[in-house]
Amino acid sequence: MPYVAPFAASAVIDAGNQEWLNKLWKQMTKELGPNKKSKYYGDSIRLLVMLFIEEAGGK
Repeated sequence: MPYVAPFAASAVIDAGNQEWLNKLWKQMTKELGPNKKSKYYGDSIRLLVMLFIEEAGGK
Protein backbone atom coordinates (compact mmCIF):
# COMPACT_ATOMS: atom_id res chain seq x y z
CA MET A 1 0.00 0.00 0.00
CA PRO A 2 2.78 2.53 0.62
CA TYR A 3 3.62 2.30 -3.08
CA VAL A 4 0.07 2.41 -4.48
CA ALA A 5 -1.51 5.18 -2.38
CA PRO A 6 0.74 8.07 -3.52
CA PHE A 7 -0.33 7.45 -7.12
CA ALA A 8 -3.88 8.21 -6.01
CA ALA A 9 -2.71 11.57 -4.68
CA SER A 10 -1.25 12.38 -8.08
CA ALA A 11 -4.47 11.32 -9.82
CA VAL A 12 -6.47 14.18 -8.28
CA ILE A 13 -4.54 16.75 -10.32
CA ASP A 14 -6.72 16.30 -13.40
CA ALA A 15 -10.40 15.39 -13.65
CA GLY A 16 -9.54 13.15 -16.61
CA ASN A 17 -7.96 10.74 -14.14
CA GLN A 18 -11.24 10.02 -12.35
CA GLU A 19 -11.54 6.41 -13.52
CA TRP A 20 -7.96 5.68 -12.45
CA LEU A 21 -8.54 7.44 -9.12
CA ASN A 22 -11.66 5.33 -8.50
CA LYS A 23 -9.66 2.14 -9.10
CA LEU A 24 -6.88 3.28 -6.78
CA TRP A 25 -9.41 4.28 -4.10
CA LYS A 26 -11.05 0.85 -4.35
CA GLN A 27 -7.63 -0.78 -3.92
CA MET A 28 -6.85 1.41 -0.90
CA THR A 29 -10.16 0.67 0.84
CA LYS A 30 -10.17 -3.06 0.09
CA GLU A 31 -8.38 -4.03 3.28
CA LEU A 32 -9.12 -1.29 5.78
CA GLY A 33 -8.83 -1.98 9.47
CA PRO A 34 -6.58 -4.17 11.53
CA ASN A 35 -5.85 -7.48 9.86
CA LYS A 36 -2.94 -9.82 9.19
CA LYS A 37 -1.65 -7.63 6.37
CA SER A 38 -1.93 -4.41 8.39
CA LYS A 39 1.36 -2.55 8.76
CA TYR A 40 1.88 0.70 10.63
CA TYR A 41 3.96 2.36 7.90
CA GLY A 42 1.68 1.45 5.00
CA ASP A 43 -1.49 2.25 6.91
CA SER A 44 -0.10 5.66 7.89
CA ILE A 45 0.70 6.56 4.27
CA ARG A 46 -2.71 5.31 3.15
CA LEU A 47 -4.47 7.47 5.76
CA LEU A 48 -2.52 10.59 4.81
CA VAL A 49 -3.26 10.08 1.11
CA MET A 50 -6.95 9.43 1.78
CA LEU A 51 -7.19 12.63 3.82
CA PHE A 52 -5.41 14.55 1.06
CA ILE A 53 -7.77 13.20 -1.60
CA GLU A 54 -10.85 14.07 0.44
CA GLU A 55 -9.59 17.62 1.00
CA ALA A 56 -8.55 18.07 -2.64
CA GLY A 57 -11.94 16.81 -3.83
CA GLY A 58 -13.76 19.39 -1.74
CA LYS A 59 -12.25 22.33 -3.62
